[in-house]
Amino acid sequence: MSTITSILSVGALTRDDAHQGWRHYYWIMFAVRGVTILGLLFGYRPPKRHARCETLRIWDKIRQLDLVGFFLLTTGLSLFLVGMGLGGVLYAWDDAPVLGTLVTGIVTLLAFALHEWKGTTHGILHHDLFRGPPEYVRTYVGCILLIFIEGIMLFAFVIFYPQLQVYFLPFCDTRSD
Repeated sequence: MSTITSILSVGALTRDDAHQGWRHYYWIMFAVRGVTILGLLFGYRPPKRHARCETLRIWDKIRQLDLVGFFLLTTGLSLFLVGMGLGGVLYAWDDAPVLGTLVTGIVTLLAFALHEWKGTTHGILHHDLFRGPPEYVRTYVGCILLIFIEGIMLFAFVIFYPQLQVYFLPFCDTRSD
């Protein structure tokens, strides 16, 4: 709901003032998020939780992190997203910079999956999520894929809908004056 209302408000602000509308929107969002942060800082008092790692020193906590997995995941995603951003914009999809970053990103993500599967016992993804009856694993993997597709659709909507509003809204007036 907030995604749709914020996009519509940006469209209305940029329609009324094409040069300053975006700036007004960001100041409005700055105020809304500032009030949210203040509300969380002064109004949110969660109960104290006791974790198993409270007694560990900071270096023991860092040793338990899957730093190799973090590195492989961030590197793979960064390279893949850079390749997707370069393709069709600065370079053609079959140019070497695009294919190189895409292939390297995909290979790095596959190395991350292999590392999480066989290389560590305490990885980023908990191993119990993939154990159990096959129907549970299929259901979990299917849900993750659907969430991934929904994220792609959300970003496509957030990126392209404001441009559609700016270019096509003058031709189809939605005001009821």
